[in-house]
Amino acid sequence: MKELKSLLLVLVSVLVVSCEKDEPNQVVDETGKVFLEFQNVYQDVPFELLSDYTTPPPMDQKINCSRFTYIVSDISLVNDKGEEVKYHHTNPDKGAFLLVQHKNEMPKKIELKGIPAGTYTKIKLRVGLSNAAWKLGENQQKAFWNASKAAEMTWDSWAKGYKHLNFEGTWGEEGKAFSVQIGNVPSENKEMSVELTLSLPEVLILEKEKTKDIRFEVNASNIFGGKNKILLTSENAVVGSSNEEMITKIMENISTVVFKAASVY
Repeated sequence: MKELKSLLLVLVSVLVVSCEKDEPNQVVDETGKVFLEFQNVYQDVPFELLSDYTTPPPMDQKINCSRFTYIVSDISLVNDKGEEVKYHHTNPDKGAFLLVQHKNEMPKKIELKGIPAGTYTKIKLRVGLSNAAWKLGENQQKAFWNASKAAEMTWDSWAKGYKHLNFEGTWGEEGKAFSVQIGNVPSENKEMSVELTLSLPEVLILEKEKTKDIRFEVNASNIFGGKNKILLTSENAVVGSSNEEMITKIMENISTVVFKAASVY
């Protein structure tokens, strides 16, 4: 019996030592957090609703904005090896975000959890929501659909889908209305969201259990004054799915000069 107890003690000791040796080889959570801060601006000043601005030259039209809301989704960080870390792609309830401009309530931050430690040089994102995400069905995105509906970022039924961008206000000395509402057209299978790849102004080095921030400047003046210079008129100031030429010009402006990764800290 004493020999049996001694043998058991030896086996237990061997197991404990074995476990202790194995611990360094166990999977360790080597992740941190990245915050995305969106700062809306108009040309080179902070953007505010219900304030008078002038569209960029050569248009130079008076403009006053009452609404500026957009959706961001399908976010990816790209490391120095060119590898993408995707954050809940095609999953609106977890990976899509509403950015609603309220007076004195910007910038807005998005928290990305569980990002692998590493060195990142670029970020990808989608302005709007993809057709693939919408096709998952309403039951797969109830939380985001309801939030979007409350923010008036949906059309009048699920079948018509989301609005990606809603930019409204008045223009000219007479204060005529303008409205830019861009969204997918599910019935025609048109992809109207915009995919962006933005280089970071400096490398982002994320360490385990640490946080880093990326600040974006979203320049509302470039919606009408980017690559495509848009002079507002009574004929084109209300932009919807029927005004394909205007939508194409505005989407090109969004894809090139509206969003900028301004700083990393």
